[in-house]
Formats: sequence, structure tokens, C-alpha cells
Amino acid sequence: MRHILTQGDYDGACFLYALANAYKIITGKTPPCTAWDSGVKALKHADDFLGCCIGTTRHFSSGPQTLRVVAIMIEAFSSKGPRVCWEHLPAVTAITEAASFIDRQAVVIFRYKGATAHIVDTDHWVCAVASNPKPFRLHLACSYRRLQDDRVQNKRYREQYHQELGRYSNNWVDSRHPMRIISRSVFRIWKPG
Repeated sequence: MRHILTQGDYDGACFLYALANAYKIITGKTPPCTAWDSGVKALKHADDFLGCCIGTTRHFSSGPQTLRVVAIMIEAFSSKGPRVCWEHLPAVTAITEAASFIDRQAVVIFRYKGATAHIVDTDHWVCAVASNPKPFRLHLACSYRRLQDDRVQNKRYREQYHQELGRYSNNWVDSRHPMRIISRSVFRIWKPG
């Protein structure tokens, strides 16, 4: 059974999927299609998220536009279900530092360039859901992983359950993977209470 939303479940935008996965992971509720539609309709330049060659780079690579997308989508999800909060963490630049913001109530989303355990050399947004301290490993809900596995013969898609937090991941990164977080792209998403 698949627990992590995949690009193509709604459309092809990894940034929006990182937000939807964050919402689902911390609330246990999938954002309804009506909330997704409401959020996307409110976005200026929403077409940037629908083109396979554009993604979030034309109008949304960083800055106030990115903050606005987070605010719009989180508000749309929260209006149809449990409330969640968010904060921008512009000073966070290392995966170990991003991991420190993850707990039972919170996850972190960020944009990276590089590689993970299952994705080679890409520019992508993910939701970080859990971590292990020694040896360090950051577990990710990656909306591209299943699509990538489908393209490679003999790869079987799997999700890992993190019992201590009650959530799933499908990818991970550690010190062996050449990956860097894009400046000013880290957001903490949490459920109040």
C-alpha cells in the first residue's frame, strides 16, 4: 500500500507535493482535491507548476513568491481539514540542521540539488519526515521516487515506516550523497497543540 503522495496524483509539481505530503504526514489526512484546486487557483503563475520542464524555477525559485505559495497552499489544506502552521527557516542550509526541526508534531520541506539514495542528480523539493543521529540519515517523503523506480528495471518501490513518529518515508540522504539545500528554501510545517 502506498502512503506517500506522488507527482501525478494531482499534477506534476514537486513543491506543491512536498507541501501536500507535509500536511498529510502531520495530520494523518490527505488534502481533499477541492482544497488542492482552491490553492492552485489562488496561485499567481500556477502554470509554472504544471509544465514538466518548468517546475518551480521560473517565478518561484526563492523569495516572497515562494513564501506566498506556502501560505496559500497551507491555508487551502487547513480550510478543509485540520489546521497546520508554517514558518520559513531562511538561515538553515545543512541537512543536519534541517533534521533538528523534525519532531512528533513537525516536518521540514526544502529544495535541494544533488543526489539521494534513490534519485540521481536532480533539482527537487521534498518533505523530511524523520532522522537517525548516528550514523546520520535524513528520511524523506519524495514525490518523484516512485516515478523514478518505475523507469528502472528490477527496482521495487518501498516505503519505510518510522514507528517512533508514526509516519512513512520512501527515500533518504546521508553523508554519502552529494546534496545541498538551496538557499532560503527550508520551511517547518507543524500541527499546533
